[in-house]
Amino acid sequence: MPHQDAKGFGQQCKKKKKKKKKKKKKKKWKVLHNGSLWIQNALPEDRGYYTCEARNEIGMALNKVIYITVHVPARFSSSLQNVTAIKGGTAAIDCVARGDKPISIKWFHSGTPFETHLQPRAEISEESLEFGSHSRITLKNVLRSDTSAFTCFAKNQYGSDESDIWVIVQEVPEAPANVHVQNYTSRAVNLTWEQPYDGNSPITVYTVQYKKKLVAWEEKVSQITVPGDQLFATISGLQPASSYHFRIVARNSLGPSNASNDIMVTTAEEAPEGPPQDISVRAFDSESLSVSWKEPIRELQHGEIIGYYIGYRMSNSTEPFQYKTYEVIPDAEMKIIISGLHKFTQYAIFTQAYNSAGAGPQSAEILVFTDEDVPDSPPRDVHCTSVSSQSILLTWLEIAVNNVNGVLLGYKVTYRTVSEWDEASSQSESSTEECKMELVGLQKYCNYSMEVRAYTRVGDGVSSRPVFCRTQEDVPDKPEDIKALAANAKTLLISWKKPKSPNGIIKRYNLYMRSLDGAHLLKEEYEIPPSQTHYFVSHLVPHHRYEFWVTAATMVGESQPSLHVIQAPSEQVPAKIASFGDHVVGARGEELALPCLTVGLPQPTIIWKKGGKNIQENGQIRINTEWTLHMMSLQTTDAGNYSCRVENVLGTDEITYTVTVKTRRSHGAPLAPVDFKVSSATETSMLLQWTTPGNSIYVPEGYSLHFKREFGEWEKMILHAEDNHFNLENLQCGSKYQLYIQAFNQAGHSNPTDTLFAYTQGKAPVAPNKDEFLVINSTFIHLNVRTWDTGGCPITTLVVEYKLKSDKKWTLVTNNLKYTEEKFSILDLNPETEYQLRITAHNSAGSTVSLYDFITSFSAGEIVQPELIRHRGYRSKNFYKELGAIIPITVVALTGIICGIGMLLYFRRRKQNNTGVKCEGMNVHDTTATPENKGDYLSSDIPLDQKSGHSSVMPEITAKVNPYATFRLTDEEKMDSLIPDYESCSEYMKIKKKVESEAEDVDWIPLHSLYQAHRY
Repeated sequence: MPHQDAKGFGQQCKKKKKKKKKKKKKKKWKVLHNGSLWIQNALPEDRGYYTCEARNEIGMALNKVIYITVHVPARFSSSLQNVTAIKGGTAAIDCVARGDKPISIKWFHSGTPFETHLQPRAEISEESLEFGSHSRITLKNVLRSDTSAFTCFAKNQYGSDESDIWVIVQEVPEAPANVHVQNYTSRAVNLTWEQPYDGNSPITVYTVQYKKKLVAWEEKVSQITVPGDQLFATISGLQPASSYHFRIVARNSLGPSNASNDIMVTTAEEAPEGPPQDISVRAFDSESLSVSWKEPIRELQHGEIIGYYIGYRMSNSTEPFQYKTYEVIPDAEMKIIISGLHKFTQYAIFTQAYNSAGAGPQSAEILVFTDEDVPDSPPRDVHCTSVSSQSILLTWLEIAVNNVNGVLLGYKVTYRTVSEWDEASSQSESSTEECKMELVGLQKYCNYSMEVRAYTRVGDGVSSRPVFCRTQEDVPDKPEDIKALAANAKTLLISWKKPKSPNGIIKRYNLYMRSLDGAHLLKEEYEIPPSQTHYFVSHLVPHHRYEFWVTAATMVGESQPSLHVIQAPSEQVPAKIASFGDHVVGARGEELALPCLTVGLPQPTIIWKKGGKNIQENGQIRINTEWTLHMMSLQTTDAGNYSCRVENVLGTDEITYTVTVKTRRSHGAPLAPVDFKVSSATETSMLLQWTTPGNSIYVPEGYSLHFKREFGEWEKMILHAEDNHFNLENLQCGSKYQLYIQAFNQAGHSNPTDTLFAYTQGKAPVAPNKDEFLVINSTFIHLNVRTWDTGGCPITTLVVEYKLKSDKKWTLVTNNLKYTEEKFSILDLNPETEYQLRITAHNSAGSTVSLYDFITSFSAGEIVQPELIRHRGYRSKNFYKELGAIIPITVVALTGIICGIGMLLYFRRRKQNNTGVKCEGMNVHDTTATPENKGDYLSSDIPLDQKSGHSSVMPEITAKVNPYATFRLTDEEKMDSLIPDYESCSEYMKIKKKVESEAEDVDWIPLHSLYQAHRY
């Protein structure tokens, strides 16, 4: 700053002028108030001459020329600069220092002097410039680590300066790191990553490359780009349930980075987009369909198919589809059987694939029929009508369409004769397309069992329940055989066998005869009742021949005649048998008679044998006077051959019966159930079970169950034929029952099963112990009713009675105490007294009687010990042995007798004067004592007779007597005369006379215990 002083008066004029140069108008110069020139930030170009002038109004101006020299210290135009280089290339680091020479330049690297001999890749060169000096470091084959700060330090005699030079080695970015999935859906994936080393060049863009798992990166891949400042990307448009590989490439101005590590993502599943393929449905049987299919197109599965839904319903139905589920089994054929379908019915079927995300679209419906089958229900309302003796008309209603299960071809009728025994006769079968059929060519007057069933081309359906019809009666066959035997000189015995086929009910037999030798006949025709198969024809001419024959007749007509036989009466008659041997069948338990009707003169001897052994009569076998063998109750052991042999001097004869014993006569009725038992029982029910015999020829139409409670009446229930068990309910708890069952159909009932004896669960009530049941006080007790155990059967009633321990007669408190009452009280007992309580509990299983001994407590509530109670006779002595006791007792007794006589006379006189006595507002006209009301009670409240004006008897007790007061009853007969007038007057307080044994000599009775019966 040049300084110039100028002295003088007046205003100074200061002007500075640079010689030869026009002064620029810059604010860097400033003239101070003392005239000095201030040059701010002097530069080399500021050197030169400057003139300073000073003037005022007084004198001449003064000036002074000054030369200013500007020295320039070592300086850099920039204190910080950047030098970029590409990795592997050469970096030129220039340092240009300005200032007065000489300038020395030194290099520093990261704060330490840069020595070239230690840096083989580096060279330093310098050159002098007009305005300063230039130094350069040449760094070859630069590395990333070469990115650092170099300092150039310049110095001259006027100053020093330094400049920081940042060497930046640039390269392509590193691969993005930590690539991961933020989230994903079935169609998109969100990726994030960390920013990599950018190679000292800003990343301009990221490229996200992706491909399917099985596609190579070298092939065409898909990619998207995002800005370099964005570290996430959403890749959309992907396929569901597909595995993708993703990688990311960063790019800066130098180029792309290497790709990041691959990351694999499997997109979420979606419900399949396509239906199953190649669906095939065929009938498996009449109630099942077989469905097979193949998986949907792979690209439309959108996930792993884990199963299939198979929907089905009847094609004409509006009901929702039913579904079967098929779970995929690896390498297994996709096939399913839908069962439980209706027979011969068209169904609509579709399939539907599903994965974990849901079900896909349904396939097109396929219509298919199940196979035909036999009808599953019988024809309805089957009825039969007898048309003639050899034909029956059978009618029915057609089977319902939905039970045909195919194309109905017609109906088949199966029929057979009903055997008298449990034997199957041969059956016949006819078919028709109509709902009726006339069966012809049948046996006459024969019972038939007929069943009808529908049939399709698959086979026969369910048969109807049998119906039974009998053909009409017809003319019977002729009697099977006939005999004519001489009985004596004027009598012939004619016998015959019944027709083999009676063809109806035999109403009579007609016996015809004629004389072959011209003898006169009193009668040529005899009508014989149907129960008789022999006839004695008498009044004949000896030795004349007669011809006989027999016919049988039903309501329809007469049969053909039997064989003709010829016989003549004779005085000498050889032993003969008129009966016919035969095969006889009987049922077990029946009575069987084997006739042996004989003739012979002289009288023949008759012998019955079985199996060659003579038969002895016993309780089972009897032989009557007509030599008929009776078996009273057939048993299986009675089967065999029975022979009857007759013999006299003129001849012998013998017949044989073959007896077969069978179980029963069925006449078409079913067999009895077997294994009838009670499998379980509860308090009110029994579960019954039985089995239908497998060898039963005739089908039951139901069962009749018979049962009764012990001592009850028999009851009957009808059960269905399909049942083989039944729960019999509403029974009495804990009771014994008898049960049996029978099968039945139109032909009749089976034999009953053996009678079962069974019990329902439960038992009679169980009594509690005394401590639980009784709460004892001085004058009453509480009964805890609910402490009784019911035994499993509800307790209906309880009977409560009590008595003094020493008494014999019980007092009934109640006979209808309900178990629902929790507590019940017995009142008005005496303190310190021994009692006995009797409780009888009833339920349906029985009754339980329980006795409880108890002692009432003191009035203060203390318990009395049994040993402290004074019983009758306690410390008793023979009073007649003590003179001190005899005299007072005698005096009292005499006084009592005299008073009693006086009172008796008084009351008799009063009874004569008064026609009635009014007691408590009621007139008592009949004062005659009866045995029912005589002498049982004495009122303790005797009122005054207001009308008569006389004082009442015994004025000393006209007021209410204390319940614990006692009276001595002296003369019983006299007191009886007092009681009739007053015994009906008192409503509550009566003294009950005790009827005890003669040994009891105490007649003092607490009054309060004698009127307690009126409280219950």
